[in-house]
Amino acid sequence: MRVIVAPFGSRGDFQPLLALAVALHRAGHDVLLTTTQNFAAEAAAFAVPTDASAFDVEAYVREATASGGTLRALVKMARPETGRQLFSQMMETTLRLCRGADLIIGGGAQFIAPTVAEKLGAPYLLAVYSPQVLPSSYHPPITVPWFGLPSWGNRFMWWLYERTLRFLLGGSLNHERRQLGLEPVRDFIRYFSPPASSVVAADPELAVVPPDVSLARPLTGALHLVDERPLPSELEAFLGAGAPPIYVGFGSMGDAHPERTSRAIMEGVRASGRRLVLGSGWADFKGPTEQAKLMGEDVFTVGAVSHRLLFPRVAAIVHHGGAGTSGAALRAGRPQLVVPHLFDQFQWGQWVARAGVGPEPLPKRRLTADRLAAKLGELLRHERYAARAEELSIRVRERDPAAQWIALAETAARGQVGVSRPRTSGP
Repeated sequence: MRVIVAPFGSRGDFQPLLALAVALHRAGHDVLLTTTQNFAAEAAAFAVPTDASAFDVEAYVREATASGGTLRALVKMARPETGRQLFSQMMETTLRLCRGADLIIGGGAQFIAPTVAEKLGAPYLLAVYSPQVLPSSYHPPITVPWFGLPSWGNRFMWWLYERTLRFLLGGSLNHERRQLGLEPVRDFIRYFSPPASSVVAADPELAVVPPDVSLARPLTGALHLVDERPLPSELEAFLGAGAPPIYVGFGSMGDAHPERTSRAIMEGVRASGRRLVLGSGWADFKGPTEQAKLMGEDVFTVGAVSHRLLFPRVAAIVHHGGAGTSGAALRAGRPQLVVPHLFDQFQWGQWVARAGVGPEPLPKRRLTADRLAAKLGELLRHERYAARAEELSIRVRERDPAAQWIALAETAARGQVGVSRPRTSGP
């Protein structure tokens, strides 16, 4: 079976499908992973055949942060001179790579693969990392961090969200579709999350599927990369030199003021009486050289390391609320505090608190040393969070999401399940 695995977006969008590509490759399938230059080396480390485009996601995120946030960056993409060039390049490349595929699997902010699958007549599956991307009167779309709205309020937000997508992406996407002889997209929510093709790769112990969302398949559980590459020796020495530290990392989130944020993190963790492992991430939080006066023997800064090996060895995990990090923290059996920045991270913060594995989230815009120290005090003082995290982790570790996905992919490629070609028009 020839499978094209096509994530697009940040590390949180890429890594689950890297895990799936590795599993499919080891199961003997002909797999090609398409990605951006940011993750090519990581894919190569697992010997998965890869085609990496020149697009720099990290630079895009940094620019968005510096220029005023994600909305302004999306508006820039909506300009014909910017969006059409990007869409044209991605469409040409994806079409070339997907010819002859028995199955295409998308994930993250993948907006080209559904059109390619439709043009080629190939089965298409979409890995959905959060049920919040699926329309419901019980929750707003991922761009809205307001919960508890009445059902009509959530429906209105979805109506507005669909029209926003149409404004931002419709011109460039439908231009490419016309070039391919395809009908224009009219319902952008169904296009990006086609009901028959969407598979929710999240753990039901955390993620909540509303009663008005009908899934073609049950949740598979979060896809975890089996990364056994050893931790750096310096990190091993730090972990072994004292009590388990707190891990704080915000993944692929940018930060307009990284020095100020890293200072707040270090001071907040110190006030809780714990040591700190600080994940630098795309925010480029400063390390010992840049902040020598703040850094000491109780702080260690790391880049990208195996969460699978690191997380079980810390006392608690503070993160941005990405779906992958939330799932990795749960799998490790450690209590967690979510510091949401944007999109579905606010929903994951709510789910973490609802599951009893952490307190109410602390939004990034409210992050200070004092507030972080108070939240960490609550997280560490109440043993129920750690006990609940360990209880749920046992259930999660019993699940094998990759095996479920392999079986689903094999069946879909044979045409034995209802895997739709993306529906492009509204009712």
